[in-house]
Amino acid sequence: MESTMQENALLPLIAGCLMSYLVSFVLMRTTIMTEKISRRGIVTPDSYHPDVLRTMIVADVYEKTEDLKDFPFIKASERIDSVRRWLSTEGTLYDYDTLIITGDDGVTIEGAVSKRKLFKTTLDGGQIRDLLVGRPYTVYEDNYLELAVEFMIKTGQDILPVMERGSKKILGMITRQDLLKPYQKRLREDRQRSRFISAPRKALKLMAHGRRWFNRNIPDR
Repeated sequence: MESTMQENALLPLIAGCLMSYLVSFVLMRTTIMTEKISRRGIVTPDSYHPDVLRTMIVADVYEKTEDLKDFPFIKASERIDSVRRWLSTEGTLYDYDTLIITGDDGVTIEGAVSKRKLFKTTLDGGQIRDLLVGRPYTVYEDNYLELAVEFMIKTGQDILPVMERGSKKILGMITRQDLLKPYQKRLREDRQRSRFISAPRKALKLMAHGRRWFNRNIPDR
């Protein structure tokens, strides 16, 4: 339009753009901007969105204390051999590798110990606090999930306590499985979006095939 100043070319131009888009929509799984990249074997995303770990907070996924039936907090003063016996009997139902250690009040978090470390140590007669190294790692409800992942990678824990700011009250636990929930949700949304997009594409392909069959088999009158 700017080059020719011919207003009567506007409608044919729009029709040509629309038809070219429909043809590419039916025949191409990618766009003209990403086709060359796709042919090189590089997968290009349908849409660009930020990492969910930087957009969702702990409060969106963690399990609250009331939902964790009889969660086994281990007191730091307990003997190592008694905790081992518990893990070999009733504790076999405990699903996680990390044991959360509290003070004698059962509220203050003092640290965490892995079951593997507990069974490998030679301090059979010692207390659980003898196995604690470094400061305890916890997260708050308003922390981003990215911080929880960072702490789990740094400590090797598969579970972290979720604390209330100020009171330091234990609100619940966040596990590695909880961190997969945002990705599971996004995967379901992407699948639904893909089905929504593929339905009209399939319909247009069927229409194109039907038109070709009609032209081959039905003689002109």
